[in-house]
Amino acid sequence: MYWKTTITLMLLFLLLTPAFSQIAIEWEMLPESNGDNLTYPFDKTSVATNDYKISLGIPLVLASKKEDTTKVPTLVLSNALFYSNKHLIVEKWPNYQDSVFNLNDTYNHLVSFGYSATLTKTLNKYWSILGIAGFTYAGFSPDKYRLKDIGINGGIAGLKKWDSGWTLGFGLYYGRLTGVDALMPIIIVQKKTEHTLLNISLPSAMSYWYIFNKKISVGLAAEINGDMYTEPGSKVAQYDKDGQLKSTNNNIGLAYSAVTIGPALKYSIVDGVSIIARTGLSFARRYQYWIPEEEEVLRWPDIGDPSWMDLTGHDYTGEDVEFPMKSNFFFKLAIGIGI
Repeated sequence: MYWKTTITLMLLFLLLTPAFSQIAIEWEMLPESNGDNLTYPFDKTSVATNDYKISLGIPLVLASKKEDTTKVPTLVLSNALFYSNKHLIVEKWPNYQDSVFNLNDTYNHLVSFGYSATLTKTLNKYWSILGIAGFTYAGFSPDKYRLKDIGINGGIAGLKKWDSGWTLGFGLYYGRLTGVDALMPIIIVQKKTEHTLLNISLPSAMSYWYIFNKKISVGLAAEINGDMYTEPGSKVAQYDKDGQLKSTNNNIGLAYSAVTIGPALKYSIVDGVSIIARTGLSFARRYQYWIPEEEEVLRWPDIGDPSWMDLTGHDYTGEDVEFPMKSNFFFKLAIGIGI
C-alpha cells in the first residue's frame, strides 16, 4: 500500500506539473546505526532509514516592472508541494509482551506531505522581504488523517543585496525541522560568481559549489531533516505509577531529526535535467517517542517487575522516551527536472 501511494503521487506530480516548474525526485539512505549509549534492553537495537521523496516547485510572477527593455519581477509567489515516505529498518528491537513501542511493519513507515508558499517582494535595487507560510501532515500511516496532526510552519525575513554580489538576510522561522515545534532564526547568505555559488539558508540547508563547466559542479552541502509524526489509536502499553497496565490504545508520536553534511557532485544530463549525488556524515539522528494525549509517564514492563523506563542512565519520569543514534555515513541521490 505504501509503495502504491508513493508511485501514484509521483505520476500525478509529473502529469499535472505546469510549465516553468521544477520537479525533484530524491532517495536518501542512512545506513544501520546503533543507539548512542543506550542500555538494556535497547543496547543492541539498530535503525536504518531509506527516505523516498518527490517535490514540486511552481514559481508565479505576480508583478513586475520594466527596466530598459526587460521586465524585472517585483512580486514572486513560489509554491512548493512534497510527499515523503521514510522506511525504518529496525533490528534487534526487544519483543516483550506489552512492550511500549513494538516497531513492526505498522510503525516503520513515516509518511508526510505538505505545501508551503514563499512570497518575495522586491522593494528596490538593494532591499527585499520574504514571507513563508505552509503546512505539513506527518504520520505512521497514509490512511489515518486528523486535522489536529497538521503542523503549521511560517517565517519572515529581510534581505539586503550589495553591488559586489553578496546577499545577506535575517528573520524568524517557526516549524518542525528539528522534529518538534520550535522558533528558529533565519540566516541567508548568498554569493554567485562565474565559477562559484554559495547558498546558506538556515535553519534548513547550506551549500557551496564550484562550477567547472555547464555539465559538472562539485561542492559541499549540509541539510537538516525532521518532522513530528503521529499515529491515532495505536496499541501502546502504558503503566500507571503503581506499575499496573493502564491502557493499550493511545495516540503515539515520534519526533524524528537528522543532520547530513558532506561532498556533493552535480551533473547536467541535458538542459533542464540534472542529477545530484551526496555522501558524507549523518549525525544528530534522534527518534523520540511520546503519548501526546496522556499525562501518565511511559513504563517499560521489565520481566516480573515493571520499572521506570531508563534508557541512558537518566530518570525519565514524566519525560519523553528518546533514542539517540550513533553517527554514520549517508548517501543521497536526487534528480532535478526543469519544465
